[in-house]
Amino acid sequence: MLKESNLFPPLKKWLNNRGYKVYSEVCIGYTPTDVVAELDDIQIGFEMKMNCSRHVIYQATKSKTYLNAAYVVIPTNPKKDKIELCERIGLGIIQVKGETVTEILKPKFDTAFQKINFTNWTEGETAGNPCLKGIGPQQQCIAAIKEYLKLNPGAKWPELYKNIPNHYASYQSMQNSMRIWRGFRL
Repeated sequence: MLKESNLFPPLKKWLNNRGYKVYSEVCIGYTPTDVVAELDDIQIGFEMKMNCSRHVIYQATKSKTYLNAAYVVIPTNPKKDKIELCERIGLGIIQVKGETVTEILKPKFDTAFQKINFTNWTEGETAGNPCLKGIGPQQQCIAAIKEYLKLNPGAKWPELYKNIPNHYASYQSMQNSMRIWRGFRL
């Protein structure tokens, strides 16, 4: 049975072949995004689902508020009304069938965004996995913070952000997420 996570390998290969670095399971502000592709000063979000539903359109629209553009990535043929909705909003649509990636609709690009710093990131190997209790990027990040603090007890948020692989847009975003998510304070 096809799953969202099966869409990622062909999408990543397609993006890499076009020169993009590909990051997976990214949280920008409070907006989780399945995939972010970066090339020079352009950053594009991709939301993967099994069909072009209003839910995935909503998710991609949220990603678009932080990035230059966003796509909905699906394995099915989108309905005409969903294509029209994506076009009005400015979202692109990509279809992944097996290893074939087809751009059905190009997104509208906005270049007025502050670039997100992915310096400490490595390219993702998986995306589109279901969120399971106790597993995910936030849990990995807080575990890494706790380990780092054992060796560097006086570390502050800017240092943690710089030295711990994370999925946050800034040290403030990391700090706020940890406080809200687990009540974690330095």
